Amino acid sequence: MRANRSAAARIGRAVVSRAAFLHGFPAGAPRAAAASSPRTEAPVSSQPRAHVILSHGMESGPQATKVARLAAVAESRACSSERVDDVGIIDPLRRLDRLLAKIDAAPRPLLLVGSSLGAYVSGLASLQREIAGLFLLAPPVRVPGVPDLQVRARRIVIVHGWRDELIAPEEVYALSLHARATLHLYDDGHRLSEVVPSIERDFAAFLDLVLSE
Repeated sequence: MRANRSAAARIGRAVVSRAAFLHGFPAGAPRAAAASSPRTEAPVSSQPRAHVILSHGMESGPQATKVARLAAVAESRACSSERVDDVGIIDPLRRLDRLLAKIDAAPRPLLLVGSSLGAYVSGLASLQREIAGLFLLAPPVRVPGVPDLQVRARRIVIVHGWRDELIAPEEVYALSLHARATLHLYDDGHRLSEVVPSIERDFAAFLDLVLSE
């Protein structure tokens, strides 16, 4: 537990106000993620159907497996995409400033994808800008010395691992309840490296839903 708190504390300070979240993990909560739609051919269009900004984790980069493969899924749906390069930046305030600048310059509708620290910063950004959708992987929620994560968007999907060694599933479940988000829980750790194909399917279904609205 002490190691978990030490790792989580590296996230740093944030700028949003602390909010009260639900506690506890109700018995009998579903463990399996819902099946999603298969890949479909993207319609031919001269304009992207949406723009997707993907933010990597603290010890990762823009070429990391998850963000690279999710960018490919977005492009298969005729969406444009860009991957933030925050390598070596662990201060969420600096990351937030960089992400907000990209959001302000991006076409709409706009979707944010984030992994770990990238998910945390994407959540902060959603409070300050109009976002059509959030797709968050292993988001930090409660970190010592840092306000609780809050999120806001028309559609929110959160993916987390039952065996996450840094962020308790109970905390992510509470965040999902508060935000009325769709939650996919998988039998994996923080990196979610064993379930990348499942995450791709979840993201494809999320895109199909957002783009149909």
